[in-house]
Amino acid sequence: MDLKSIIILIVAIVVVLAILGAVFAFSRRGRRDRMAAKADSIRQHAMTEAAAVQQREADAAETAAAAKRAQADAAAKGAEANRLREQAREAQEEAAASRAKVDKQFEHAAKIDPRDRNGGPQHVGERDQRRDQQRNPNTQPQVQHENLQGYDYKGQPFQQTPQAPYQQTPQTNVPQADPRVQPPRRG
Repeated sequence: MDLKSIIILIVAIVVVLAILGAVFAFSRRGRRDRMAAKADSIRQHAMTEAAAVQQREADAAETAAAAKRAQADAAAKGAEANRLREQAREAQEEAAASRAKVDKQFEHAAKIDPRDRNGGPQHVGERDQRRDQQRNPNTQPQVQHENLQGYDYKGQPFQQTPQAPYQQTPQTNVPQADPRVQPPRRG
């Protein structure tokens, strides 16, 4: 091999190495550009997701605040209910004490009343009836009726009972008039 051939071979090797270096550099740059583009795409997607996540976080914070408000309202209403329950219990105790005092006054009045021959609380039933009448003024005092007997306009007997004092109760042993037969005329 002569010098000229060695120089050509060295130049060829250098050229081949330069070409390989250039190909390697271009492929590396393309790979880097592709990776950068992929990273930009991922960042863009993450930014879109971040906005949605922020919205979900704001919604969750708002829901938590509403839950705290509702819990505070429920606690306040529970406290109010307990206060009213206690107030009602105290009022009932006061009313019971007042009722006992009034009953004792009625009993004392009955004991010292010279018109009361038994010396006992005979007015308690009247008092209860008056109290019931005051609580519900639409009710009529109960009146004891005896069985009332009489005749209807046709001369048929009927009987009124205390359960239905103004209604005629049909008698099973009384024959019913035939509506086709007219009663004889009188007079």
